Parts: sequence; structure tokens; C-alpha cells
Amino acid sequence: MDRPRFRAADLHAFIAGVLGSHGVPAEDARQAADVLIYADLAGIESHGIAHLATHRAYVPGLKSGDVNPRETVLVLRESPVSAAWDAGGGMGVAVAPRAMGACITKAESAGIGMITVANGRHFGAAGYYAKMAADRGLIGMAMCNAGPRGVAAGGVEPVLGTNPIAIGVPSASGEPFLLDMATTAVAAGKLEIARRVGRSIPEGWAIDAGGRNSTDPQVTERGGSLLPLGSWLATSSYKG
Repeated sequence: MDRPRFRAADLHAFIAGVLGSHGVPAEDARQAADVLIYADLAGIESHGIAHLATHRAYVPGLKSGDVNPRETVLVLRESPVSAAWDAGGGMGVAVAPRAMGACITKAESAGIGMITVANGRHFGAAGYYAKMAADRGLIGMAMCNAGPRGVAAGGVEPVLGTNPIAIGVPSASGEPFLLDMATTAVAAGKLEIARRVGRSIPEGWAIDAGGRNSTDPQVTERGGSLLPLGSWLATSSYKG
């Protein structure tokens, strides 16, 4: 059976409308939709519209009050090249683009720009932000911490986040080099997608609570953990 297809513009309007109906201001809702649609168009379906109805940083969080629909950024510290923000519990996909935009402004003026953002929620695909800078002719980096979902090399208990890293570098061809990766063997959202479509996950992605390899997409909900970047010890584990 063929998978249904939708126009990106239609999905963008749908996402913005759903978020708007939960109190997110129109501009923030459009920005959030940009980030989610980018992920789907880039083939990162684990970080796109699939999150809208199920991830606690989107509609469920807006309903529960865990996510502040009207984020109010508090600037804690600022210099010509750096800043520290508190996002006030706002949507990461609305706050993070503002932060990278401010970094770009600083970098274009002073040669470098760096901003840390605390108290925000899930910020989607990290590559979106690195690409923002690369598209302006700058080297961009975006990183995010996350709750413990992965084991340390040789371990069995989740102590590390997926902690994604993205780097964007302009090129002479006009298309930037873009790296967007988790520091675990795979992003946690990949398991969510596999679970949703009823598909097993490959060996080397995760282990169960006893440290055994698992192909169960629900393993992290049953006491298991994601493996490190290089998978298990036999394939270099932490070295990737």
C-alpha cells in the first residue's frame, strides 16, 4: 500500500493552525512549523510532524501546561559575542531559531556569536539551526542536551542523553556541508517511528534492562536504553 502524500505547504499551515489553537502566537506557530517541516523534507521523519500530537514538547505539553505557549525569553547575560537566555518553558522550535538568528547577528558584527538557552523544550532537528548560519556564509553549530536515554560504553543503565550535534559549513557549490547527528547510536525518535509503523529496530540500536541486544522498538519504555554512538563494544562503542 502506498503511503499518502501531502503538500509541504498544506502541512505547514496545518501545524501552525494546530499550535495556534493551543495558544501559540501566530509568528511562533509559523516558526515551529518551519522547523518541523524542514525535518520531514530533509528525510528526518523522526523529528517532523510525527512529533506534533505525541511528543510532550508539542500538543501534549501545551495541553498539560508543561510547555508555555507564549514563551518569554529572559536575557540573563549578554556581551557583543555571547548571551545566556532563559526560555521560560517555551517551545524550543520557536525559541531556538531566535537564538541562532541572534548568534548570526553577533557573528556578522564581531566574528563569532554564541548563545546558550536554558528552560526550553524540544528544539527539533538540530541541523535546521546549523543550516541557518551556513546559508549566511557562516560556520554554524547547534547542540542540545537531553534526558538520560543512553548507556555509557559497556554499561546497562541509561545515564547519557542523545545530546545531538549539528554543524553547517558553507561551500563553493552553494549547498552547505551539513552534519546532524545524535551521540547515541540513533535518535530516540527513530524508535518512536518504528513503534508507530509496527516495525522492529535493527540490532545495535538498543539494549534491554539486562544489557542484551534488543530489536523491540518499545525497549526504552521497558527499562532498556539506547547504545552509544558506536553501538556495542564489538563495533568500537564510544569511538563510533
